[in-house]
Amino acid sequence: MNQVDRVLLFASIRSGKDRYTLRPLEVAEVLSCVRKNMSAFIAEQSCVIEERIESDLPPVLGDKHGVCSCLENLISNAVKYATEDRRIIVEAVLQSHEGAPKEIAISVVDHGMGIRRSELEQIFEPFYRSSDAVRAQIHGTGLGLSLAKHVAEAIGGRLTVSSEFRIGSIFTLYLPLASAQAREHEEFRSQYAG
Repeated sequence: MNQVDRVLLFASIRSGKDRYTLRPLEVAEVLSCVRKNMSAFIAEQSCVIEERIESDLPPVLGDKHGVCSCLENLISNAVKYATEDRRIIVEAVLQSHEGAPKEIAISVVDHGMGIRRSELEQIFEPFYRSSDAVRAQIHGTGLGLSLAKHVAEAIGGRLTVSSEFRIGSIFTLYLPLASAQAREHEEFRSQYAG
């Protein structure tokens, strides 16, 4: 997503015009879409993406375009802030915590410049740019992470970050599992569409 697209998306969010269609999604299908959309950019930046995907993941509930754009945003950030180690790891696992519903965690792990602890709470604010990014003259609008967080929450997920300065960052998109009822509805819809 380029800077103009980000500004336009931000404007549509502010005006309440963003809409998402939630349906069951296969994680492999989403990651395949992201890989296809990002392949030229990744090659151009001399980066390598390693995927570590748990086998037999259940479908998630989400909007395909929204999930893909969120992950593409996280990957493009990982590339932008990469240092000598140009590997970016994309992991997807089923997570369950006692008393909470199971969810899929899709993480984008980089070995870049990292984020200072004092700035972690601000990075999801619109137009926020860390002082280190400004000093390093890394271009951006400061909208990417704000948009990614908004999309994650709008589709029923959430976005978290953990980071160590000068070591790297892990951004994780958590998505709810698609219920059996939602999967049946999607199968019925696709069977009788057209």
